[in-house]
Amino acid sequence: MLRNTWEYGGMHTFAIVFGGGGTYSTNINTDGGQFARLFGQYLTSGGVAAM
Repeated sequence: MLRNTWEYGGMHTFAIVFGGGGTYSTNINTDGGQFARLFGQYLTSGGVAAM
C-alpha cells in the first residue's frame, strides 16, 4: 500500500484509515520496521501531489 502512493493520488483518494487489526495482525511495533521505513521514504519523496 505504501509502495505505490501515486496510484492513490491518481484515484483522487481523500484518506486511508488504518485500524488495530485482528489478534494476529502485525502493527508498527511488530512489522520489523517496514511501516516506518516506507513512510519515511514517502515523506522524503515529497508525498503525492493533490490533483
